[in-house]
Amino acid sequence: MNYKKELIKKINKLLNNEVTVPEFEDQYYFYFLNEVPDDALNDIDFEFFADIQEKLDWVSENPNEEERKYGWINHSEFIEWLKNKMS
Repeated sequence: MNYKKELIKKINKLLNNEVTVPEFEDQYYFYFLNEVPDDALNDIDFEFFADIQEKLDWVSENPNEEERKYGWINHSEFIEWLKNKMS
C-alpha cells in the first residue's frame, strides 16, 4: 500500500472542503499513528506527516484566550496552516 498517497488523499479531502476538520482528524490522526508502518515513509515524509498529526493536538473549534496563549488554533487557522505546509 502507498501510505504517503493515502495520507495526501486525506489532506486533499480537507483542503477541497470534502470533509470538516473533525472528520479529517478522525480519518487522519489514528490512521497515521496506527496504520502506517514505521518503515513505510522516509524520514522527511515521516516528519511532514507527523507535524500534521501533532498540530491536530492543538486545534479546537473555538479556542479561548487561555488556550490561544498556549498555541491553540481554530479550524480555519488549521486549514490555512495546512495549505501553507502543502505549498
